[in-house]
Amino acid sequence: MVNVIIAILFCIVPAPIIFLNNRFKIVEKIGIVLICYLIGILVGNVGIESFSGIQTTMQDVSVCLALPLVLFSLDIKKGFKTTKNGIKCMGLAILSISTIIFILHLIFGNNPETARYAGLAMGVYTGGTPN
Repeated sequence: MVNVIIAILFCIVPAPIIFLNNRFKIVEKIGIVLICYLIGILVGNVGIESFSGIQTTMQDVSVCLALPLVLFSLDIKKGFKTTKNGIKCMGLAILSISTIIFILHLIFGNNPETARYAGLAMGVYTGGTPN
């Protein structure tokens, strides 16, 4: 029962933030996403252990719902017209990731953890930050 209440709260909490965003300029300046992140950080650091299971479930469900919604909204014909810019962006992303990994190697040298740092940097720059 507690998990159901927590899941409902996870779904309902953004609604008042969106409402406040439409009413107050300060909330609009801060941004809905940043406020939701701050609330998530607070909830995650409260120390309630029962959140971890429901958080994982909610994340899995969110991804399963989000991917089809993103794919349904794609315009394939328009995508083929703009592939040149996409290829340039991908090339710049690969170059920036390679540069960061090279710099990390120079900083940490032959440290056995260097590969992990490079993997973490690659994960942040390819998926974490854009998402």
